[in-house]
Amino acid sequence: MRALTLVLGVLALGCTRTVPPSANAELVALTGVPALGFRLPGEQVLDLSAHEATVGRPLAALADSDEEPGFEARWLRPTGPARTALGSTPLLAFHLLGDGRAVALTRRGALLRLDAPEAAPVTLAEHVYGPLSFDAAHRLVTFTQGEAPMVGLRVLDLQRAQLRSLAPSLASVWSPTLSPDGHEVLLMASPEGRPAWFRVRLETDEVVPLNEGTTLQSNGPSAARVWGDVLVVENERGVFAMTFDGTLRRSFEGYHAPVLSPDGARLVLQGRAERWVTVSASALEVGR
Repeated sequence: MRALTLVLGVLALGCTRTVPPSANAELVALTGVPALGFRLPGEQVLDLSAHEATVGRPLAALADSDEEPGFEARWLRPTGPARTALGSTPLLAFHLLGDGRAVALTRRGALLRLDAPEAAPVTLAEHVYGPLSFDAAHRLVTFTQGEAPMVGLRVLDLQRAQLRSLAPSLASVWSPTLSPDGHEVLLMASPEGRPAWFRVRLETDEVVPLNEGTTLQSNGPSAARVWGDVLVVENERGVFAMTFDGTLRRSFEGYHAPVLSPDGARLVLQGRAERWVTVSASALEVGR
């Protein structure tokens, strides 16, 4: 069985107003999202839905600052790029909700909702740290919030506009990720001075250690992802899949920015020089 497919970029042959650029033809075929035909070289795929995509051009690092530089982001539709009310605001995240709306996180820590590309953004929260993680229904989003180093776990109900603070015993946390059913959050914290994974149940706010002894950390910039029976994490080395007991299942060193395909069946990872790799859930069932 072919576990994964490497897709190499091809030379652009030009385009018309309605035909996507051929440089992205393989990526469009890979994801099934026609809007990606309008992605420009060097833009990272940030999120995908059935018909739309968000992409971003990485910005230069900020001088004398450890602040994340973020992206100059665009919202792509099947007919081309949409003009948004965000303009050139640097973003750290830009997620599609699948119903024509989107959620963005600015470099200054403002969490915004756009009800349409051109609509004025609605501020949902401030002093927010990424990454953002959503449940499968895009009803809930989790993130961290506060003043460093005391950064706490938050879960926002996007339908009810209700913000919850959870797991105060963990003090400073990072890289929270929602389970697809929205019943729990997995995150990293170091209450005893060593980074470890924890599970927080939303119904009871119960905190349970997820595993002990794993050295695999998630420091983004993308959120970790619960996918089948594995946890997919990203760090400066690449993308890794581990079981919930901490066993490393697969490694994709040198690849970053994991994005779930609209049908939920594959992860799309981006490497250097327009190289892409797709991974199916079945490819992660056995370690290699």
